[in-house]
Amino acid sequence: MNELPVVVLYAGLAIGLVFGAVGLLSGFCSLSGLRNWWIARDTRMIRSFALAMAVARLTGDWLAERFGPRGVILSSGVTMAVGIAAFGLAPGLWLSLPAALLVGAGCGNIYPLTMCMVGQLPGPRPERNVATLALIAFTAFLIGPPLIGTLAHLIGLPAAMALLAPLGLATLALVPRPVRQPQ
Repeated sequence: MNELPVVVLYAGLAIGLVFGAVGLLSGFCSLSGLRNWWIARDTRMIRSFALAMAVARLTGDWLAERFGPRGVILSSGVTMAVGIAAFGLAPGLWLSLPAALLVGAGCGNIYPLTMCMVGQLPGPRPERNVATLALIAFTAFLIGPPLIGTLAHLIGLPAAMALLAPLGLATLALVPRPVRQPQ
């Protein structure tokens, strides 16, 4: 039985962290406003997040062709980290909206581009790499929000959300380097 390349597990961890952050933001967007009741009634944050993610996905192929998939993934991770930190620490809607835009723009291309990179890794069964990455990512998507909710109960939601900022930076260390094929 062939072992999975270690790079798939690292990429899976990076994507899992990103999916955990996405699940958190989509689930806790309105709850962050409970400290300011007028934000909780406002759906502009989740709409901003979703719109930015959609625009990022629609422009992702063009960006990947121009700057390379790895470059787009890394810059997206940094953008997401800044957005999550700003969102978690935002004192009001005036900073929460642009922060939600940054998070959406940052996380929009990380998953599809990493899936593409992992699928192109040399080996006898690239579909196994893709399946493993998807399993890790969706597991994190399901487990992340309850874990953050528990942390938020212990230290407060703004602090718990701010602690997620380094997750975006995890892509800097965990995204696989492109494998050069011998010519």
